[in-house]
Amino acid sequence: MAIKPSHILGMNSRYIYTNLNTGASKKFGYSKLRTKQLLKEHNLPTAEVYHVFETMDQLDSVKWENIPVPFVIKPASGSEGKGVWVIVKKVPEKQIWIDSDGKEVIEKRFIAPRAQHFRR
Repeated sequence: MAIKPSHILGMNSRYIYTNLNTGASKKFGYSKLRTKQLLKEHNLPTAEVYHVFETMDQLDSVKWENIPVPFVIKPASGSEGKGVWVIVKKVPEKQIWIDSDGKEVIEKRFIAPRAQHFRR
């Protein structure tokens, strides 16, 4: 069945349905990490998690060149794609990646501009 605009709930409608869920179930809806854990526990396919950052300082220790492309950097919580960075390609023999907008990204940019999206 094709998705029609009438199948998509607006913000107010989603709130009504979200409000019907128990507090225990809401913890999965508000946390990408908890949701991924739940999916894995039930053998449902989900993208691999390569790193989870507790602090911004931990970004310095990541070996970005060891993460297979494409990959996504995203905050553990949030919505509407805020803070999401899609890396689609790595330039061979260089510390340069290409993002979904076709822009070159050097390793230092993984740390500085996106750091504001990570909670301390």
